[in-house]
Amino acid sequence: TYMLRGSIKKVSEDGIFDIRPTKKKINAKTVNFEGNYPYVARGDINNGIKGLIDFDKQFLNPANTISFGQDTATMFFQPKPYFTGDKIQIFTLNKKYGILKEGVALYLMTFAKKAFSNFSWGQNSFAVDKISQLKIKLPVTATGEPDFDYMESYMSDVLKNTKEKLKVLTHLKA
Repeated sequence: TYMLRGSIKKVSEDGIFDIRPTKKKINAKTVNFEGNYPYVARGDINNGIKGLIDFDKQFLNPANTISFGQDTATMFFQPKPYFTGDKIQIFTLNKKYGILKEGVALYLMTFAKKAFSNFSWGQNSFAVDKISQLKIKLPVTATGEPDFDYMESYMSDVLKNTKEKLKVLTHLKA
C-alpha cells in the first residue's frame, strides 16, 4: 500500500504522486476556444477537455500528468501540456519513478476512483489533504517497489480486449 503524496505539506518520499493546484485557474468565459492547447475543466467526457485555447505559456500544466476535478472526482491522463479552470488539481508522478505513462495512469486512476467511492459528497470530501492520505493497493516488484511495468502491460491488455470486443459488437450490429 502506498500513500498519494500531498501538495504543500511533506508526505512520504515513497508517495506515488505530488498533488498540486493548477498553475492558474483560467475562467472559460474570458478565453477564445480557437487555440492550440487543451483547456481542461471538470467535465466527465472528452478527457475533461472543454476546448483548445491560447494563453500565457508559463501557466501550462505539465504533460504526462493526471487532471483531477475536485468537486466531480473526474480524473484524466493528460499527455500534452494543458491549461485548466477552477478546482482542478494536478497529479504528477513522484520524480523517483520517472515519467507517467498512459497505461500506468489508467491503472492508478481506476483504483483511486474505486477508493473515492467510499467518500460521501460534500464536507470537502475531495480536499487535497484528504486525497493526499488516500491509500491504494498496488502490485509490487520483488524489491517492494511499485510494479509499473505490470500496470502498463495489464492496461494494454485491457484496452486491446476492449477494442476487440467493440469490433465484434460493431460487426454484429452491421
